[in-house]
Amino acid sequence: FVSYLTPLWRRAFRAQRNGLDPLYLTRLRLELGERISEIEFFRNVDASESQACIDWERNSSAVNWASDRWRVAVSTDQSPGWLLSELHFYQDTTCTRSLGPDIMDSAMLYENEQWDESSRGTVLFDGECPDNEDDNLGVTSPWWSASSTIHKDDTLWLGMRFKRTVAVRCVAICQSKRHLLKHALLQRYQDDEWRDHATLSMPASRTFAVANPCELHYAATDLQAKQRLAYERSTGNSIQGSQGSALSGDSFAISWIKVTQPPIVYHVTGCLDRFWLENDPIYAMRDVSFLENGVLRRWYAQRDTASSLLTNATRTKTINCPLFGGVRLFLRGSYLILNEIPPSITIGDHDCIDVQVVSSHEENIISCTLPAVDFGGTKRIILTRPDGVSGSFSNFVSYMVSPAVPIFAARAFNVAARSIDLAWTPADLDSALVTTGYKVLVLSSDKEWSFSLGNVSRTTVIGLEPATEYQFAIAAVAESREQWGDALDVVDLYGRRRLQEGALVSAWSPKSNSTFTLGIDLEFIEFSAQATLNAMSENSEDAGPTGLQGGEGHYGLFMIGSANVQNCNGSIACCDGFNLSAYENGCPPAAHICLETTVREPAIEIAPYVFEPRYHAPRNDPFRGGGEKGIYSQNTTNPASMPSARCGPALRLTSAQPRQTGAVWYGRRLEVREGFDTSFELRISEPSRRCDRMDDVFTHCQSRGADGFAFVIQEEGPNALGLEGAGLGYEGINNSLAVEFDTYYNYDLLDPYMNHISVHSRGFRLPNTAHHEASLASVAHNIPDLTSSIIKVRIVYNPVFDPTWLESDAFQASTHTAQFFSNADFPYGGMPDFGIGVGTLALYMGGDLYGTPVLVTPLNIDALLRLHRGRAYVGFTAGTGLATYQTHDLLSWSFTSLRLDPLFVPPPALPSAAFASCSFSQRTNESDHHHHTCVHL
Repeated sequence: FVSYLTPLWRRAFRAQRNGLDPLYLTRLRLELGERISEIEFFRNVDASESQACIDWERNSSAVNWASDRWRVAVSTDQSPGWLLSELHFYQDTTCTRSLGPDIMDSAMLYENEQWDESSRGTVLFDGECPDNEDDNLGVTSPWWSASSTIHKDDTLWLGMRFKRTVAVRCVAICQSKRHLLKHALLQRYQDDEWRDHATLSMPASRTFAVANPCELHYAATDLQAKQRLAYERSTGNSIQGSQGSALSGDSFAISWIKVTQPPIVYHVTGCLDRFWLENDPIYAMRDVSFLENGVLRRWYAQRDTASSLLTNATRTKTINCPLFGGVRLFLRGSYLILNEIPPSITIGDHDCIDVQVVSSHEENIISCTLPAVDFGGTKRIILTRPDGVSGSFSNFVSYMVSPAVPIFAARAFNVAARSIDLAWTPADLDSALVTTGYKVLVLSSDKEWSFSLGNVSRTTVIGLEPATEYQFAIAAVAESREQWGDALDVVDLYGRRRLQEGALVSAWSPKSNSTFTLGIDLEFIEFSAQATLNAMSENSEDAGPTGLQGGEGHYGLFMIGSANVQNCNGSIACCDGFNLSAYENGCPPAAHICLETTVREPAIEIAPYVFEPRYHAPRNDPFRGGGEKGIYSQNTTNPASMPSARCGPALRLTSAQPRQTGAVWYGRRLEVREGFDTSFELRISEPSRRCDRMDDVFTHCQSRGADGFAFVIQEEGPNALGLEGAGLGYEGINNSLAVEFDTYYNYDLLDPYMNHISVHSRGFRLPNTAHHEASLASVAHNIPDLTSSIIKVRIVYNPVFDPTWLESDAFQASTHTAQFFSNADFPYGGMPDFGIGVGTLALYMGGDLYGTPVLVTPLNIDALLRLHRGRAYVGFTAGTGLATYQTHDLLSWSFTSLRLDPLFVPPPALPSAAFASCSFSQRTNESDHHHHTCVHL
């Protein structure tokens, strides 16, 4: 048969019960059709360890389970009524020793446990049951009905009370054939409660049932009868409606309704928790930031452990849970626990495992381990108590999803030949708290590529092509901090790091405006007075990730010591574009004028970290002007000495005068850590004539000056100046690297020849020296005479080593180079300076600056020197001797940073026995000392 129900609506209602919490109707159960035939209760219980069973098997007469009250009970689930004509108890298993004489007044035991004196029971002596049964469910003597008056807690029962405590081992039952049951429970009254004693098997209407207490059996029986009853109920037969008419047709009767208090969840915490105070969500987190290297701002969400939001919140949802699970969740609410037994919990159809009761007080608290899921988003929680009552909660747990797309396009600034700085606006707070990083998309006309970052809002894009158009887009990234922890906070100089496994990435933001890279970072075609001044502006709002303000271009020069533009000295003033025939005073309008107000002599200075005196002269500050050496604008200044020559075109480091030393440094630090390509032209002229004499007779005369140029990278400062003479203006400069072009033979310095090129450095620990004990590599052959003509030079530093250079005749490394592979912490089992890897420095000369180099040597500038976030001052020095001297002119200079990623090998753990100084360029935060490199002093 089929039952139809149309329509059926569920409606929750609330009922106030004695001032307690309201009850919620959460489930309406209708037993219709075949539903009623399902077995609702079936259980076997092992009672073999009970005292009743032990005494039974011993056949002991003195038993602990004897009682003065015994009854036979059945469940209403088996039958709506139960009729008995005879019920008798025996004290033996053979059902021969009757307990009839011990029955108190031979009366039946009713629900109120009092005797009904009008009722008398008969004893089944002959084993026969009466044949007269009433067709109704009422009582016709001698039948007793358990259905009309004897019922309690869904149980129908009849029993007897005895004059003394007795042990029942057998029961005789005569039941109605109309409601024939196959099983019943024998129960005894003990310790103020009824206890199940044995299962009575009743296969027929007339039964002698042995009461064996060793196994209890509960079962719903008479399946056919229940199916028949369901059919009768669905068709209206035998059932009267509330108005007295039979239910008919496709109708139904509700057998029972169960109203219970369901579990209620108010707070779920464990991942990123969002609290509702009234209508506004609030997080127990703070979006805080940290300055990497004191400059690059990195953001991260910090949990507020002292927050009282949970106490005041009306609801709490936890979001951004990791897809792999494993986080311990805490659920707070009411009616979550039954008799200290935790419920079962599923989240998104996955079991939340290891459910534990944290608190069973007025606010129930339970915890479980978050399951793994395949995809993110909000998941439904289903909580089921041991009594089968469950609750469904749809907006309390959310797994990680891709973060919101950055709304605004990135802004490009600080443009260079091979790099551009980017900045963007992070998303709103909700997205910022779950964002752990970003991806940057780089697009040009012929290719596109991307790289990943930590949670920063600006970076430097390196490895670009000069004079090329680029656009950029940004995507936000969400990763699991529970899984990856501090690995999300380790970033490099530009905020870059690798994305972690399982990272979720948003769509790309709008593209930035097109931006062209420069063709070259800096270029001095010639050195006029104006060329020495800064022509760029610096905007503090445009600070890049390393603190750099402003792109590359033209920041002027610092001229130190005897250095100045050509035709500008103590006796001559000059101006740009000087022409007496064209201009009244020889200078064009608004031309820049150079003059020295006094003849300067170098002063003696004890420089920091240097324990010997060296010559040091005042500097020209191109940003402020003035001082003893000045560059002026004719529009604003009327110098005391009128120009008489054109300024330049050379920059003169020294004139042909004895004991001069000069230096020129670019107006701000240049990026050298990631490689560079620089070209320049040198001119050495006006050599002094020197004659050797013996016994007042000239024996040898030579017109060859001293001492030479040097291309220098240093991080001492913009006013650094070394020793004159054999020191070539760089000796004594701390934290420096010099490529010297030496024109004079100093045997005491172990010079290989009077015309040679050599690379010198003693690292950041000691000041530089021109002595060849500090030479990393040198060459004296296959190079032109440095004093014969204009010398063109190109120097290329690549931070990534090219093994093919090992086969070149120009490749060399000195014993001094080898020291940097075994110094520092190497003797202690740590890392030497060059242990993190090396690149190459290649030097080209002559007409083909892109052909075969004359010298190649292994080098790692970042490890050799202590740079300022990868940058250092770059320039030139020169010096003359006491009796031998010459003019040193720099005719042109160009420089481009290659912006290549150096190879980095992480250093091993530093042994505690080593005395070391640590560089915190890799530190992730001020309190973190785990991400840095250490070197031995």
